[in-house]
Amino acid sequence: GHPVLLNKTPTLHILGIQTFQLILVEGCATCFHLLVCTGFNVDFDGDQMVVHVPLSLEAQAEVHLLVFSHTNLLHPYI
Repeated sequence: GHPVLLNKTPTLHILGIQTFQLILVEGCATCFHLLVCTGFNVDFDGDQMVVHVPLSLEAQAEVHLLVFSHTNLLHPYI
């Protein structure tokens, strides 16, 4: 899978933008685990999110290091 950044504006803290591994499925919806909903402050009432795709290998390594979702669940401000 390719890393993608999900962002919900306004981004008020580090949990407002997180990196996930993209897995393509059928349909036209975005799915992510409910544990990250609090960080994004989503409530499924029509919220819109922005998807950023880091293209270079350096950018992909940087997003894995800084804002990958599984590292932000336990220690988001390290």
